[in-house]
Amino acid sequence: MTFQVILEVLLVLASAILVGEAFEQFGLPSVAGELLSGLVLGPTVLGLAAPDPQLQGIASISLFFIIFMIGFEMSTKTLGRHVSQGMLLSVTSFIVPLVLCLGVGLLVFPFGAVEVFVVALAVSVPSISIISVLVMQYDILAEKSGLIVLASVTITDIVAFVVLQAISGPFEATL
Repeated sequence: MTFQVILEVLLVLASAILVGEAFEQFGLPSVAGELLSGLVLGPTVLGLAAPDPQLQGIASISLFFIIFMIGFEMSTKTLGRHVSQGMLLSVTSFIVPLVLCLGVGLLVFPFGAVEVFVVALAVSVPSISIISVLVMQYDILAEKSGLIVLASVTITDIVAFVVLQAISGPFEATL
């Protein structure tokens, strides 16, 4: 069991590095290659790496360190200076797609309003881990635009988590 987890981690790491580097050679972000690598190795295509509690734990720790590094390099004071611009970016990059996804979901899919809202929320929330990696990789954290993007993603994540908890809280109480 332990050997299999180590083998899966090594396979995922090697594949992500190789495909990420190949993407870099074509001028594409390595994070896109790493995502593609995970998609191909995971249960969707080849099934060579299965999501299990050990791998999920490693992924959570990795995400923690990515976010930690971003937080380590900036302060709340610096981020706070860009909140208003981050809010404007959040409206255009989160609220508008959320409303569009809600509209399409309610008109097209035969789900309830809560289910459609959760799917719309999942589709419209930008991934803080991916954006953080891109901001660090392309060294735009030191630029105003990078701080605005991070402020926007932070605002979006906070709003999304609060709203998700608000709509899922009553359902957890009934389970």
